[in-house]
Amino acid sequence: MRKKILAAMIAATTLLCACSYDFGAGNLGGGQKEESGQEQQGQEEGSGQDSGADEKEETDDYIRGTNTDAGWESEFWGLHFTAPEGLYMLNEEGLNTAMGLGKELVSKNYSELQATYAEMVSLYEMMCMSPGGETNVVVTVEKLYMKNMSSADYMKAAMTQLEALKEPVYTILENDGNETEIGGENFCVAKVKGESGAASLYQDYYVRVKNNRALIIIITYGDGDEEGAQTILNSFEAY
Repeated sequence: MRKKILAAMIAATTLLCACSYDFGAGNLGGGQKEESGQEQQGQEEGSGQDSGADEKEETDDYIRGTNTDAGWESEFWGLHFTAPEGLYMLNEEGLNTAMGLGKELVSKNYSELQATYAEMVSLYEMMCMSPGGETNVVVTVEKLYMKNMSSADYMKAAMTQLEALKEPVYTILENDGNETEIGGENFCVAKVKGESGAASLYQDYYVRVKNNRALIIIITYGDGDEEGAQTILNSFEAY
């Protein structure tokens, strides 16, 4: 049972990236696509100056971080992570497996559109876990298509998404807009508990939005292992 909830919670971190798009107010094939069409029309009809501004605005300067056997680092996010003793980095094959792990367990929580959208915009940067997998940290990045979204806005949307899940059942333990410093930058913090039957695990979420990207650090651990979770968090340092 513990392995089942672990798989579901890891899968939820993959699909969580649909949270920054309001599928109730519109959809990927509707409002968002329509906006793109309007922008394209404006580029065709507008002045050369406007076209240049649009091109500059849409320039994507994101560079994925680097994984090693000992850790992960990202110049873009200004972070360096060293795997704590007893935890091990997943290689590229392991990351790909993690991205698909347990999706069938939470598929009933998401529409096909949401799942497709999440796969389009989300990127697994790294995952580090204990041999049993119950203690782990996942770093994901989402490309944002909503302008001026703050870290607090993203966290609020993420927690709303989690609370709506049917399996596992999430309880929000802390989401008061508090921040903590990681590697010299401020991150929004939230803490949750995921339950499936008699099994439960805890997750700490840390979010930072920069330009058109959201960085999400998710630490998963068992009951009574808050010290282990803190050790993982302390393993992130400035680049």
